Amino acid sequence: MNKKLWIVIAACLVLAVALIIVQRTLSKDKSVKEPATTGKGNAQTGDEEEEIFVFGFSCADLDDPYYAVLEASLRSEIAKRGGQLSTKNARGSQEIQNRDMADFAEENVKAIFFVPVTEEGANETLRSLEISKIPVINLDSRVSDAELCDLYVGTDQAEAGALCAGDLVRRAPQGGTLVLLESVRYRSLIEAVSGFEKGLSGHGFEVTDRVDAGGKTAGAKQEMTGILEQHDDITAVMCANDQMALGALAAIQEYNDGKAPDDRCTPFIYGIGGSPSFKKILFDASSMLTGTAAAMPVSAGQDAAEAAFALINGDETGEEILEKPYLIDHENIDLYGKDGWQ
Repeated sequence: MNKKLWIVIAACLVLAVALIIVQRTLSKDKSVKEPATTGKGNAQTGDEEEEIFVFGFSCADLDDPYYAVLEASLRSEIAKRGGQLSTKNARGSQEIQNRDMADFAEENVKAIFFVPVTEEGANETLRSLEISKIPVINLDSRVSDAELCDLYVGTDQAEAGALCAGDLVRRAPQGGTLVLLESVRYRSLIEAVSGFEKGLSGHGFEVTDRVDAGGKTAGAKQEMTGILEQHDDITAVMCANDQMALGALAAIQEYNDGKAPDDRCTPFIYGIGGSPSFKKILFDASSMLTGTAAAMPVSAGQDAAEAAFALINGDETGEEILEKPYLIDHENIDLYGKDGWQ
């Protein structure tokens, strides 16, 4: 083998050894071969995985269409902000709600949205749970001890009742007789009726019947039927929500069936909520359904979600966020349509 060939072979061996040394050096220094990672980052890309905030929603009764819309609004707004909503339906049971709240505390959710089954039961539940580090946002119906929650978000129910009162005074300036269908179970409904009564003060109206109809259509229909068996001289029926207004309407329609026009009971009927089922009937100008003060489940859900993220970030939110209601009646129903809530 000639001298030149040996030189070539030696050069190749030196180059091979050098490549092996470089490869071993690089394998020990992984920062050269692989991107750095932080937190829950993807080892392939180096991108950080954002923490997903899970919020709890304990609702008194999701069978109520108002609360179903409120839940949907909350869920949508939280999802837009990268979070998730875990919903529990108490179905009107304080025992179930107590259990649901305890579960949320154990799961250490970021915040709890809370529609209480009962006012007093809510106070006991919140006091018994060690959730002081978890923000609690009271929705729609207030708990009596505001210090147990970080924030209240809901429609200004007293103003909603006052709107109905102002409209009734316009329609019946001479005053008259009143039937009140309420529900003492929910403070929000109590506030609505109280706002209505305050708005009528000094205008010549007398409450002849005041009944707890439980907030439901069937209960209101039954109670209104009983009232009509006693007397039918009624100027107006004020209902603390739209569901009871629909029940009152059904009872009065049955009572009037077959009667001559002069013998019929034809009161003004008011509700609170602005529900699609109420608004559809408002399109009939001859209906006894007169007006509804629109509660704001969509806006309340959006504002509550925004406030929840503010709370967990340590920002100031104030003690309450009140949605401003407005009256929907025969005269302006075209502006709001038959479908959907506000």
